[in-house]
Amino acid sequence: MRTLISYEFKKVLLQKSYWIALVLMLLILLANELTPVVLGNYQPKKDRELSLSGIVIDDEIIAKIADADNPHEYDPIYEFIKHTTGTSDISSMTANDLYQTRDEVNDDLMTDSKVSDEERAFWKSLDESNERPFVYQYDGAYEAFFSVVYFLSFMELILCAIGLSGLYADEKLKGTDQIIFSTRLGRDKLFFAKLIVGAICGFVSSCFLLLEELVTCLLLYGVDGYDAMLQIHVPQCMMNITMGQAMLFLSLLVIANGVFLGLITMFVSEITMNHSATMAFMIFFMFASMYNPVKSVRILRMIWDMLPGAYVGSWLFETYTTIKLFGVRMNIMQYTPIFWAIASIILIVFANRSYRKYEVKA
Repeated sequence: MRTLISYEFKKVLLQKSYWIALVLMLLILLANELTPVVLGNYQPKKDRELSLSGIVIDDEIIAKIADADNPHEYDPIYEFIKHTTGTSDISSMTANDLYQTRDEVNDDLMTDSKVSDEERAFWKSLDESNERPFVYQYDGAYEAFFSVVYFLSFMELILCAIGLSGLYADEKLKGTDQIIFSTRLGRDKLFFAKLIVGAICGFVSSCFLLLEELVTCLLLYGVDGYDAMLQIHVPQCMMNITMGQAMLFLSLLVIANGVFLGLITMFVSEITMNHSATMAFMIFFMFASMYNPVKSVRILRMIWDMLPGAYVGSWLFETYTTIKLFGVRMNIMQYTPIFWAIASIILIVFANRSYRKYEVKA
């Protein structure tokens, strides 16, 4: 098995297209973070946010922002107020108005999400643990990470599609399936070796992308802000969670997302035995994941929210649907990996049956 895995993994690594795509995506991530440095916006923004660190978002700071000639001098506090209230006119606003509006918006979002009374009580109890008034703390690295993390899902999907689409399908194209299925292990160990390589490829691709983004953000902005409130950047989040904890959650989900996408690619490649068809399906899957179904059908919306094509992002902290499993109420970040694991087992079973029944026709 070790020999088979090594051989199949080498087939992925020897593809120039995979390395070209990986390098291009790493360069895109790096360029995105270095653009403010090149344009000269990096240091002024960092200095401004450091000077605002520790400010309590109360009546005093709201009045200062309202009287300022350029309220954006108080970003990201001003952005928090605008996103929370949905207006840029804060001349007559008080801190009580700000937090009351936030509560009303949260209630409306929960109503739109068709949550039950039990779920509503669950979220409100979590939100009560967030101390008010909110306090802004400098969190440059975590803010930068949050602004681009959703790109990583798309990049993982593209890398898996390029690297893995031919792992089953190319054997049919090149005629090597005629040899493979005449051997003793052709329908046994080789299937699982390829499957393991698919998962490894998804894992490695995720780690490359994630590591570069994290290292770049931390080098540019420092590690300060681990304990900063997530609500400053995601106002409708009702979890009691810090920016650092949120970054760790999203990082783990990025890796799990990559592994699952690797398995999906392998499944489609085996079922279709066609390289182009697999690539086309993965691209279609990416666009389908970006579609927002009607909110009135709760189960459909929940299924769509779990699709790995565009799963990871700050919106996870504003998704209020929950599921009670094993006596524990779980949010979307907790129950999705469980359903991914179940879906992976189902895909593996169906792909294995198809692989064992595959007949060479040449």
